[in-house]
Amino acid sequence: MPPIPLAARLVITWLAIFPLVAIAQAILQPLLADWPQLLVTAAVMTVVVPAAVTVAVPALSRAYLALTGRRASVAGDA
Repeated sequence: MPPIPLAARLVITWLAIFPLVAIAQAILQPLLADWPQLLVTAAVMTVVVPAAVTVAVPALSRAYLALTGRRASVAGDA
């Protein structure tokens, strides 16, 4: 994958993390209402970080590259 400029990476990361955090909080908050806030945050992050790193950020990065006309390298390309 070609390098993505820092400003674009920041936006991509924010666009991946924010909705995932909002959704995870909405789902987990009722289940963890009695937990201390620090543990609720840890639980939300336990769900959000793997989802962001493995699915959301790569998908948004590919979309960015497609929109900007750059080509993502495919396994096996030299």
